[in-house]
This record gives sequence, C-alpha cells and structure tokens, in this order.
Amino acid sequence: EPARDDGAVHQLEEAVHLLFQQALSLPDDEKKHHAHMLAVCYINKALLCRDAGNLDEALALYGKVEEQHRISGDKLDAGKALLFCGEMHCANAQWEKGFDCFRRALEFFLETANPLWLARGAEHMSRLYATHERWEEALHAMLGAAAGAGESGHPGEQVHFLCLAAKLLRNWKTSAGKENVSRQV
Repeated sequence: EPARDDGAVHQLEEAVHLLFQQALSLPDDEKKHHAHMLAVCYINKALLCRDAGNLDEALALYGKVEEQHRISGDKLDAGKALLFCGEMHCANAQWEKGFDCFRRALEFFLETANPLWLARGAEHMSRLYATHERWEEALHAMLGAAAGAGESGHPGEQVHFLCLAAKLLRNWKTSAGKENVSRQV
C-alpha cells in the first residue's frame, strides 16, 4: 500500500508541475481555469501532508490553495481554504494565526453573500472563543451561525448550531459558578 501512495504522490506532484508550467505561458484570461485546477491539486497535496503529519508543509500548501482560488476568482473556495488553514493553526495552538484565517474567511464569505458558509465560519470563530473561555463572544458567534444556517435554508445545521449554543451557555454558567465559589472561599 505505501508504494501506491508514493505513486499517487508522484503523479500529483507531476500534475502540479505541468499545470504550473502551462499556466505561466497562458494569456491572463485563461489563467483562471488553470488556477482552479492548481488549487485542487494543492489541496489534495496539503491533505496528504496533513495526514502524514507534516503540518508545516500542509500549511504552506493551504496558502497556495487560497492564492490560486483568489487568482481564479473563486472567493468561496478561498474562504474554505482559509478555514482549513485556521483549523490547522488552532490544532498547533497558534491561536492568533487561526483567528486571522477565520476572520479572512468570513470576509470572503461576506463578499460571496453565502450565509451557509458565513454560518460555518462563525462556528469556527465560536469554538476558538470558547477555547479561551471568552463565553459571551463564543455564544454570540454561535447564535450568528444558527441564524445564518436558518437564512440559508439548512434547518438541520441551524438546530446543530443552536444545540452548540446551549452547550456554550451551560459551560459559561458552570465557569461563572466556579468563579463565584472560588471568590467566596
């Protein structure tokens, strides 16, 4: 099985190389399509790197994914790439970098007027706020996610986000209760 993975990685690298070479010689109006294909190759390579535990290379590739999606004009996919990148930063406890990626993703989702992906971006922000026990911000972001999911016509995700908001509220109250007990003791 590892030999098959090596062959797939080699073919992917070859495809990236060929697409990149070809994109250099194309007129500007044709570069958009190639940029999209390059982004797809880069994201596949980034996922392989992430799965192999090479997070630094995966992060660098996610940056290329975002860049190629911007070149292609696909702001929605550029925002999605930023969400993945932000998740990886947060997994490495690089909170500010993760926050910045999520913020930039939300800007792309606003530009595309996509309420579902705005909702998903708000969920990421909420989880990051909760990690740092910034409960009020986390709750507001998750309620925003629920509203966005409802606006986009995805009631299942809306219910999911509302359940997560209820969990955040419970955690906030529990945390506040512990603080009150600590002050009294």
